[in-house]
Amino acid sequence: MMPNMDGFELCYRLHSSPETASIPILVQTALNKSEERSAVFSTDAADLISKPIDPQELLGRVRTHLEKRRLIARLSDFQRRMEAELALARTMQESILPESNALAEISKRYGLTLASHYEASIGLGRNLWGLTPIDDDRLLVFSADFSGHGVGAALNTFRLHSFIVGGAVKATSPAEWLTRLNSFFHDLLPVGQFATIFCAFIDFAHDTIEYASVSAPAPILYSP
Repeated sequence: MMPNMDGFELCYRLHSSPETASIPILVQTALNKSEERSAVFSTDAADLISKPIDPQELLGRVRTHLEKRRLIARLSDFQRRMEAELALARTMQESILPESNALAEISKRYGLTLASHYEASIGLGRNLWGLTPIDDDRLLVFSADFSGHGVGAALNTFRLHSFIVGGAVKATSPAEWLTRLNSFFHDLLPVGQFATIFCAFIDFAHDTIEYASVSAPAPILYSP
């Protein structure tokens, strides 16, 4: 009910400006009709105080909204830091997937045509796949899906990658490879964390595929 510009217009303008959009607005008003008081909150006002003003109530409400604003600021800062860290973790996780140049070398070495697609359902994935040459005739292929979501599951993909880089591919069969992997994770993961894994040795000299799996479906093999 102010001259030239009423309180409703003032609220709209404050919220429309980037410099003042986040400032909580406490409306002091003599409006007493329910539809008029409801209209105050349609302007995104933070609170409404009826006249006559009680100084202690006013101070209490101001204090509450300032504390709420500080809390939101801290949460927003935490969210920005977490988003930055998760983006870095996502980049690191994608870096341990087979790179295009490595796949090209494997394709040329074994005469393969390779195709793959990887996309995390949420910010961080819980899956890992890979190809590792065993010798000139044999190639190891694996795919793993860890339980859980988020950072914990993503860390387990790094642990699996470390296990493979550490020389576990020297196993003589997929069953032995999974047995070694199971022993590695048994002492590392708490109860409730596990992975479903498929592992195969492709032998091009004998034209065979030997595979083993843990709670994973069998592969689909197609031959014309």
